[in-house]
Amino acid sequence: MLIISSTVCGSPSLIVVLLADAHSVGIALTPADPPLTDLSVQRFLRGASQAHGQITVVLRNNLDEPASVLYLETMPWLVQFYLHSMHIYVNDTIRGMRSVLSFPFFAHAFCSFLLQDDLISDISYILPIPHSRPATFQSTVTIPAQSTAYFHIDVAKAFLRYTEHMPDAQRGWDLPPAVFLPLSDDGRKRKRVYTPILLVDLATPDFSMPYNVIIFTCSIVAFVFGTVFNLLTRKFVVVRLDGEEKHEEEKPKGEVS
Repeated sequence: MLIISSTVCGSPSLIVVLLADAHSVGIALTPADPPLTDLSVQRFLRGASQAHGQITVVLRNNLDEPASVLYLETMPWLVQFYLHSMHIYVNDTIRGMRSVLSFPFFAHAFCSFLLQDDLISDISYILPIPHSRPATFQSTVTIPAQSTAYFHIDVAKAFLRYTEHMPDAQRGWDLPPAVFLPLSDDGRKRKRVYTPILLVDLATPDFSMPYNVIIFTCSIVAFVFGTVFNLLTRKFVVVRLDGEEKHEEEKPKGEVS
């Protein structure tokens, strides 16, 4: 038996089961299981750099009609958003580029992208205060029916002083989950959707080097101090053996050995 799965827009839509035996081959078409939720959310932090990265949010609308969700992101001051880099893809087709707003001389070339930027609205952003207040990003995202939307935004990672790192600095820093609240026109209450937390890797110094320097310096100081202290406090005396003393007494006064 061989099972072949076909996907459409990122979700399985058809499963082909091939049944084979010694005398016949049969093909059975089995529909895929329906999705368990109307909205599925995934969030990633991409990029291997310790200075920059990109947050990607994948929103899947399993309904037969467009869905609007309220997207809320509370980000610590360790990670800062670049709002001009925000853009959305729907089924591998770009629907908007916020970076065009930063370059007016490209507005004519990318006017079609600006006209199609109807998926995100009501953007609210509160700047963070270092060491005090996190950043707050809020917007309304509209997802077409039976579609998958990819939301991308570039971020910058802060450079911390060595005294600001946690004891387990090599593990990374936890970023709180994002909150998605489906909006409905019929007044029904919808449940909030929380994404899993993210782990961000910041630039971390090698905390073993100060330890090695301290150990090496203390070893040199102890060796020098011990040697000098031993020379200053030790008393050197001549110790004669009993046989040598008698031999010297028996010698004549004029004889030189």
